[in-house]
Amino acid sequence: MVSVVGDRFQMGSYSGSSNEQPVHWVTLSNFKIGMTEVSVELWNAVMPNSQFRNEQNILPISNVTMNMAMDFITRLGLVTNKNYRLPTEAEWEFVAGEGSGPRTIYAAGLNDTVSFAQRAWYAFNADDQIHSIGSLLPNKLGIFDLAGNVSEWCIDWYGDYSNSDVLNPKGPSSGNKKVLRGGSFIDAAANCRTTARQLLDPNTGNRTTGFRIAINN
Repeated sequence: MVSVVGDRFQMGSYSGSSNEQPVHWVTLSNFKIGMTEVSVELWNAVMPNSQFRNEQNILPISNVTMNMAMDFITRLGLVTNKNYRLPTEAEWEFVAGEGSGPRTIYAAGLNDTVSFAQRAWYAFNADDQIHSIGSLLPNKLGIFDLAGNVSEWCIDWYGDYSNSDVLNPKGPSSGNKKVLRGGSFIDAAANCRTTARQLLDPNTGNRTTGFRIAINN
C-alpha cells in the first residue's frame, strides 16, 4: 500500500467528455491505496475455491464483477483484521494525477503520449493482452498501472458531478452502473486519461476489468 497525503484539488476536465464536467473542487483526507492492481496470486491466496487457479500469478486479476471484488475485500479484511475497501472515484483521480501540485493529463503520470508505452499497457503496445503487474514505470507516487492493463472498479455509483465543493465524495447513494477508471489494454490513450470515466453494471465482469484496494490512513 502507498500512503497518500490528501489535499484539495480540481476534479474533472473541460477537455474530455461531457461526463467529466463540471470541474469542481474536492478535498480528500489521507488514505492508502494499492501500489499495484490486485494480482491473481493475491486473489488465489485469499479466495477459497478460486476459479483462477490456472491463471498466471503475476497478472492482475480480471473477469471479476464488482460483487466479486467486494467479496474478496471482505475476506481479505477477515484475514488481516483491516478494513480494506475499493477506492472512491475521487481518490482514484487524485492519485492518477499524481496527488497534490500540478495535475497530469494521463493516468500514467504524463502530459503527453511520447513516453506512454513506458508507463501503460494500452492498445498501442499491449498486443491485445494483459501484462504483469508493475512491469512498467510507476508515477511519481510510486503507483503502477493506473493507466491501461485493466480498468479498475471504484466504489462509486456512476452519476453527474456536483457544482459544489465536496469533502471525501462517494458518489450517488444509488444507481445502475459503477464507475471504472484508468482504461485497459484494449483502450486508446484518450481513455487512459486521468479524468476519463467509464461505467459498468456491478454484476458484469470482463477480461479488461480488475481493481486495486484502498484503506483509510
